[in-house]
Amino acid sequence: MAGGAPELRLFSFRQAPSPVKVRLALAELGIEYELIEVDLFRGEHTDRRFAKINPFQRVPVMHWGDLKLTESAAIISYLGRRFQGYWPSTLEGDAIATQWLSFEAAHVARQCYLLWWSDRVAPATGLKGASDARITSVMRELEPALRVIELHIAKNGYMLGPEFCLVDSIYAVTLSLLKGTRGELRTPGITSFLQRIRARPSWAAAEGDALQEFRPKKQ
Repeated sequence: MAGGAPELRLFSFRQAPSPVKVRLALAELGIEYELIEVDLFRGEHTDRRFAKINPFQRVPVMHWGDLKLTESAAIISYLGRRFQGYWPSTLEGDAIATQWLSFEAAHVARQCYLLWWSDRVAPATGLKGASDARITSVMRELEPALRVIELHIAKNGYMLGPEFCLVDSIYAVTLSLLKGTRGELRTPGITSFLQRIRARPSWAAAEGDALQEFRPKKQ
């Protein structure tokens, strides 16, 4: 890092959604970092050495000097507050950003992850997906949240207004998981939002399309 700043290290997995969120934010900010791949499919997150880094045995984990953060939303909000340009500068704006991070975690992330896992990852890897009844229940849970997001984006363009912010990196990754699933989006506002994010150089730098590399095995 320039100017004697401590080196940032990111423990990540290329095809896991939460690390992609952080890589996308780092790419937008132009921050150099050391990427340490933890292969979840090979069980490297269960190794005792990694358990010392994160006892919950999940990625991402960010080390920056003496600071260690283990949740993507916490990492991204820290980066946003530390650097200028992609995060609100006022207390009120910061509160609104936190509100939308909480909304994503409570009403969107788990549902999108389950659909992606069951319809994209499980058929390609032989792992177990959710039951049809569970998928139906999750889609029913997700629908009102997607309506809220669709109306909000149609009005504002991005999650915090007319310009991109780091909160958008979280929503873009989570909502992109619905592609090719039973919950695939048919909402023009969100679809346009995702197209704009994917067109940014940061999406390619973060390897966002790696989340769509899973293809069902031929029977």
